[in-house]
Amino acid sequence: MASRSSSAAAIGRAARSSGLPRRNRRRVRRLCNMAGPDLMKTKLYSVSPPVKAKATNASLSGPTRYSPGMSTSRGRASRHKKTFPVPPAPREFQQARSRATYERILAAALELYAEQGFHATQTPDIAERAGMSVGGLYRYFRDKHQIFRELVHRGLEQNRQAQDRMLAAAEAGLVAGETDLHRAIEGVVDWTWKALHPTPPDLLRTLAAMAYLDPAFAELTEQYDRYERKALSRLLAKLTSRKRVPSPLAAARLLDLVVPNVGIWTALHPDEARGVKEATVEMIYRYLADPPE
Repeated sequence: MASRSSSAAAIGRAARSSGLPRRNRRRVRRLCNMAGPDLMKTKLYSVSPPVKAKATNASLSGPTRYSPGMSTSRGRASRHKKTFPVPPAPREFQQARSRATYERILAAALELYAEQGFHATQTPDIAERAGMSVGGLYRYFRDKHQIFRELVHRGLEQNRQAQDRMLAAAEAGLVAGETDLHRAIEGVVDWTWKALHPTPPDLLRTLAAMAYLDPAFAELTEQYDRYERKALSRLLAKLTSRKRVPSPLAAARLLDLVVPNVGIWTALHPDEARGVKEATVEMIYRYLADPPE
C-alpha cells in the first residue's frame, strides 16, 4: 500500500510539473494508477511539457511534423485552412552568381515538373538538372515543395499584374470611346489564352491535377482567381446593363470558368484553337449583350 501511495504521489508531482492542461494531468494519473506501481520503476513513463510544433502545409511546404503537444486533428485543420498571402518580396542576393543559381534551380524544376509531373520529380532530380549538388540546392530551397510554391506564386503574381494592365487599358479605351463589349471580351480571351499557350501542355495537365488533388494549391489559386473575378466584374459593370446582367460578379465567375478551361483545351489542341476562340467570344458576347431591338 505504501508503495502504491508513494507511486501515486510521484505521478502527481510529475503531472503537475509537466505543464500539461489540468484535464490531461488527471488522465495521466488515472492511466498510471491503472498500470500499477511497476510502471514507475521503468523508464517508459515520462511526462514532458508539450512542444509547440509549427504547422506547415503538407502539400506545398513539405510534411507536417507532429509533437506531443499537437493533436492530429488540429494538424489536419492547419493544413487545410492555411491561407497564403500575396507573395513576399523577392529574395535578395549579395552576388549576381547566387541570383543566377537561384533562377537556374527554378528553371530546372519547371522543366522537370512539365516533363514528368510534380510527384515524380524529386529534389536530387532538380539538382542534377540544374548542374549542382543536392547540398548546394538546399542552400536555396528546403525541398521540392518550396520550389513549387515559389514557381506558383511567381506565375500567379505575374498573371495578376498582366491582367491589371489589360483591364486598365480596356477601361481607358471605354472612356475614350474605343472599347465596346465585343472588343472587351476579345481582349479578355486573348489575354487569357496568351498566358496559357506558352505553358508546356504537360505542365498544364500537372497544374490542373494539382487543383483537384491538393487543397492548399487549390486555395492558393482561388485567392488569385477571386481577385481577378472582382477586377473583371468592375469592367463588366461598366459595359453591360443591369437588366441583362443583374450580377457582374456572377458573370465574371462564369467567364473565369469558361475562358481558361477552353484556353487549356486549345493549348492541348492548337490546330482547332482559332475556330474555338471565335466561337467562345461570340458565345460570351451573346450572353452579356442586350438583345437587338
